[in-house]
Amino acid sequence: MVAQLTEKSEKGVMSVADASSLVKPILVREKKAAVLKGKISGTTLDQIASAQGQTVKSALGVNMKTPTISGAGNEPKVVGTAFALEVGNVSKPVVGANGVYVIEVTKKTPANGLDTYMSYASQETKSRENAVNSRVFNALKAAAEIEDKRAKFY
Repeated sequence: MVAQLTEKSEKGVMSVADASSLVKPILVREKKAAVLKGKISGTTLDQIASAQGQTVKSALGVNMKTPTISGAGNEPKVVGTAFALEVGNVSKPVVGANGVYVIEVTKKTPANGLDTYMSYASQETKSRENAVNSRVFNALKAAAEIEDKRAKFY
């Protein structure tokens, strides 16, 4: 890898000109979301969608492990809101990473529990044992007062 220094910044607070390029997209996104939230009116998804000139879209197979909505991308806030809703309830507008969403849960399927969690328990036990062994070794190494005198003998 070849690196080239293009800019050097002084320690302290970033200048307004430098910070604006980072902050402006965030503020624009928040302002757009506020405008969209203000425009949303209605009590059902069909009413809200028709008022906005949109169509109601379904997201199937949504889960907490991968909070991705097909056609919208990674939306953890939206998926979390969906899991908090009861079946048949319509959410308030939720500002996601790629837009503003209104959600209605049509079906919830609870995950199947495992018969035994021993594999997870043993995996956690092994990782903690390894962490303890590593920490003990590092503590002994730090506390040891060893002088390296091999150069005298070889």
